[in-house]
Amino acid sequence: MAAAARWALATGHAHATNHRIVRPDRAIRWLYSAGRIVTGEDGVPQRMQGLTWDVTDRWQSPTARWYAATRWWRATRVRFNSIG
Repeated sequence: MAAAARWALATGHAHATNHRIVRPDRAIRWLYSAGRIVTGEDGVPQRMQGLTWDVTDRWQSPTARWYAATRWWRATRVRFNSIG
């Protein structure tokens, strides 16, 4: 996220990024951050505005389905290969 903020500051463009954090209880959370640089009348950056959302549920659902499908495929492949 720091790299995205530096890029936004250097270019003046808005930024958006996803990043992973590990909480003290070892829970993994995914965050989405978006923001922009606010400049003064002279064009000099004055501050950054932005928001951060916890999007863990959006990240975990497809990932969990993918892992479940992979485990099923591997289990059936091993079973069927051992038959034939």
